Amino acid sequence: MASFFDPVTAVALVPAIAKGLGTTMLMVVPAITGGSMLGFAIALVRVRATPILDKLAKAYISVFRGTPLLVQLFLAYFAVPGLLYAMGIDVRRADPIWFAIATLGLNQAAFLSEVFRSAIAAVDEGQIEAGRALGLKEWQVGWLVVLPQAALLALPGWGNALVILFQETSLAFTIGVMEVMGSAHASGVRSYQSLEAYAAAALIFIAISLTLEAVFSLLARRLGAPGGTSPVVGS
Repeated sequence: MASFFDPVTAVALVPAIAKGLGTTMLMVVPAITGGSMLGFAIALVRVRATPILDKLAKAYISVFRGTPLLVQLFLAYFAVPGLLYAMGIDVRRADPIWFAIATLGLNQAAFLSEVFRSAIAAVDEGQIEAGRALGLKEWQVGWLVVLPQAALLALPGWGNALVILFQETSLAFTIGVMEVMGSAHASGVRSYQSLEAYAAAALIFIAISLTLEAVFSLLARRLGAPGGTSPVVGS
């Protein structure tokens, strides 16, 4: 009688499926970079509390935090090209990875904006006043006093966001991106061993997620950042 699941085969499939990591990283790097930049800009808007801009920022955050990432991905890939085509811009043949990168980046910005806003708000007001008392201009206080401390306070949350983003790239295979999950799906179809292929993908995601968690926890301790990344696997 054939075995329902062959762990040896699952492990053996890891190297082949791991080839999709290159595509995964092609999504992670620009998405976390763009998401961090946009998220920081949104955080500044929230901190300054300019009435109209603050409402727009809150609406943006509500939309991207209040809807499933998969829905956002499908809207970006299936709906946006049609809307752009109606306006004379044809992106219908664009590589699916660009839609995945844009969606992941916009989604990350919504979550990271709250990480950055909380970090900025947590900076000791006394140190800000001390900077002003020394004659520093507002931009100097922000650059020399607030930003370094806020960056340190935001490090654990940013690390968590990176781990989550890495895992969320697995959704990109639903629009045809051949990353780790896409490679696992294709391998399973070819070999008729889908369970083993998906198990191999799970091993890859767990291994890299735990590695990233360990790196950021170590970095947070070395730099004296409060807390650390939330554990991927419960203790």
